[in-house]
Amino acid sequence: YFTANYASLVGTYTTDATPGTEAVWTDTSVPEPGKYYYRVVPFNDNGTSPASTTAVQSPWLGKDTGVSGVSGVTATVSPESETTVLLTFNPPTGSNGGYIDLADIAYKITRTSGSGTTATLEEAWRGELPYVDATLPGLDSYTYSVYSVYNGSTSWSAAKSNAVVTGGTVPLPYSQDFSASSSTALFTFFHGEGASRDWSRSSNALNYWGSPADAWAVLPKFHLEAGKAYELTFTARVNRAASPKELYVYTGTEASAEGLPTEVFHETVSSTFAETKSLIISVDADGDYCIAFRCYGPSDSNDIYVDDITVAETVITPQPVSELTAEVAPKGELAVTLRWLNPSRTTTDSEITVLDKVEVLTGNDSYTVDAPEAGAESSITVPVESAGTHTFTVVPYLNGYAG
Repeated sequence: YFTANYASLVGTYTTDATPGTEAVWTDTSVPEPGKYYYRVVPFNDNGTSPASTTAVQSPWLGKDTGVSGVSGVTATVSPESETTVLLTFNPPTGSNGGYIDLADIAYKITRTSGSGTTATLEEAWRGELPYVDATLPGLDSYTYSVYSVYNGSTSWSAAKSNAVVTGGTVPLPYSQDFSASSSTALFTFFHGEGASRDWSRSSNALNYWGSPADAWAVLPKFHLEAGKAYELTFTARVNRAASPKELYVYTGTEASAEGLPTEVFHETVSSTFAETKSLIISVDADGDYCIAFRCYGPSDSNDIYVDDITVAETVITPQPVSELTAEVAPKGELAVTLRWLNPSRTTTDSEITVLDKVEVLTGNDSYTVDAPEAGAESSITVPVESAGTHTFTVVPYLNGYAG
């Protein structure tokens, strides 16, 4: 509200105007950036119009004096390096709606690890997006905050990115008992189409419930080498035997359904007691690999628990013998003939030509077949001490290690 008088006069516009036509006048005397109100007073030789003048407010004139915060901060792992993160975001706009020269804006960028440690990467960064962070100290979960810096002032609040798990691989041996609240900080969780829930940490274990089930829990990456054997052990149970769950383990190079193509384990878990599971994992080429647990198939609101996960390099051993049979001696003789097919491959699926030996165990006694041919049939007749039912265990050996 102001009075149209000579004190507020900023200019006059003279024209041979026809009533009802448009007129244009430009104010070149704006003293500083801001929003201004204008009143236009028509007059002619007969005097000034006595009608009340209408005021109009202009948009912000000149460069804006303030900026809004940045938005859309997105962190992604570089496709070229697991130890590099790419950061993108939307630049700020004028807080008053005025013009902003993006060259006048800088950005303060900080990085916070899953353990809560915050590092300032840039105080006043100017450059082309994406911003590249190649200074990760190691594998962790990382979140980024971006502040705007304008007219010598840094914004009080920041826009935060999503969390990304990257920075390399976890060294072996690896173990996780989920006793700490941060136990799953380096895990990646997602669910398939049609499902709505993810795995989580509950009761000091990895836990899932929900229907339908298609939930993935991906361990942090490990560096695995071809020709070596790695043992994965874990316990699994359900809280209700009448509500079993289908549990799978997959391996691959990326923490996504498409990046985890190799199924290495599948079992229906129906016991309410924690049972230990063990399997051997091998890879075709050196590289960084993911191991994922997947609950898939029929499910309900009852839980499945996975706990005490370990991953460690183990010795390469032969696969077990197959087609094992026990044939009793005739006429009640206290002897039995055992026949079996020797393994031809190791736990890493490499080929075997000759085994060290095959050992037959029964009670406190043991018998040996030396240097049997891999993949061929072997047999041995052994005595027993008494009539009755007996149990025999057949164990192949390779390079001094029992299968």
